[in-house]
Amino acid sequence: RNSSEVLRPFVLIMAPALSFSPPARLVRSASAASDEELKLQELVAPRSAEKEQLLEVELPRSERLAEAQLTSCQVLLASARAAAEVLSAAGSGLQREAASARQSLEAGFFVEQDVHRSNAPDDCRFMESGRCLLAVCEGLGDMLIRLAAGLTGDLMVPLQDLQRQVRVQREQQRLELEKLEQYEFICQHALSESFTRKDKVSLELQDHLQEREGKSRSRPQRAMRWMMKRANPKSESKLHHAAHAQTAAVEELARRVDQVVLARVSREQGAEALCKSLGELSSSRCGLLMCAFNRCAQAWDEGGDSLRALASRLRVMASGESQDEAPGAPGVLSEARAGESPAPDCDE
Repeated sequence: RNSSEVLRPFVLIMAPALSFSPPARLVRSASAASDEELKLQELVAPRSAEKEQLLEVELPRSERLAEAQLTSCQVLLASARAAAEVLSAAGSGLQREAASARQSLEAGFFVEQDVHRSNAPDDCRFMESGRCLLAVCEGLGDMLIRLAAGLTGDLMVPLQDLQRQVRVQREQQRLELEKLEQYEFICQHALSESFTRKDKVSLELQDHLQEREGKSRSRPQRAMRWMMKRANPKSESKLHHAAHAQTAAVEELARRVDQVVLARVSREQGAEALCKSLGELSSSRCGLLMCAFNRCAQAWDEGGDSLRALASRLRVMASGESQDEAPGAPGVLSEARAGESPAPDCDE
C-alpha cells in the first residue's frame, strides 16, 4: 500500500494526455508524506538489548539485592535494640536496687549503733564496705546505661535514618519510574492511533485520485472538451482536503514518534538512576557501620575506665589501708588483726 502511494502520482503523470493529472503540489505532498512515514518508522526502532537488559534484569535484581540488604540492616538493628534494652534495664535495675538497699542498710546500721553505742573496728569497716558495694553497684548501673545510650545514639539512630532514607528515596524513584512507564505506554498507544489515522487519510486520498482517474478514462471521447473546461470545484476541493488531511496526519505522526522516543529515554534514565541509587546502599551501610563502631568503641573505652575505677575502689577497700580504719580508734583494727591468720590473697 505504501508503494502504491508513492507510485500513484508518477503513474498519473506518465499517463496519456487525455487522463487526469492532479496538481504537482499534491504529487509532491503525497510523495513527501510517504517518504516521511518510512523515516518515522525507522525512528521508532525497538529498544536496544542493553536497555532491555537494564529494565528486565538489572533493575529487578538491584531491587531484590537492596531489599535483602535492608533486611540485614533490620536484623542488626533489632539485635542492637535488644542489647540496648538489656543494658538499660540492667543498669536501671542496679541503680534502683542499690538505692533501695542503701536505705535498708543505713536503717540496719542505725539500729546497730543504737544497740552497741560504740562500733568495733570490724563493724565500722563492714559499714564502709557495704556503702562501698552499693556505690559500686550504682556506678556499674550508670556505666551500663551509658553503654546502652551509646548503642542507641551511635548505632541504632544512624541505621534507622539510613533505612528510612533509602526506603523513601526508593519509593519516590519507583513511583516516578512507574509514571514514566505509563507515559511511554500512553505515547505508544497514541502513536498507534496516529498510524491508523494516517492510513485512513491516505486511503481516502487514493480513493479520490482513483475516482477521478476512472472518470477520465471512461470518457475518452470527451477528453479534449474536459481539458478545455474548468475542473469541477467540488472534486478539486475533496482532493485538496484529503491532501491537507494527510499532511496534518503526517505531522501528528512525527510528533507522536518524538513523544515515544523521549518517553523511552526518560524511562531508561529513571531506571538507571534507580539502579545507581540502590547500588550505593552497600557502601553507605558499611561506612555508617564503621563510624558507629568507632563511636561505640570510644564509649566502651570510657565504660572500661569507669569499670576499672570501680574495681580499684573495691581493691582499696579490701586492702585495709589506714584511711579505712574507724575514726577515733587508731590502731585498734591493726591490733585486732595482728593475732589473726593472714587473709587469703584476693587475686588467688
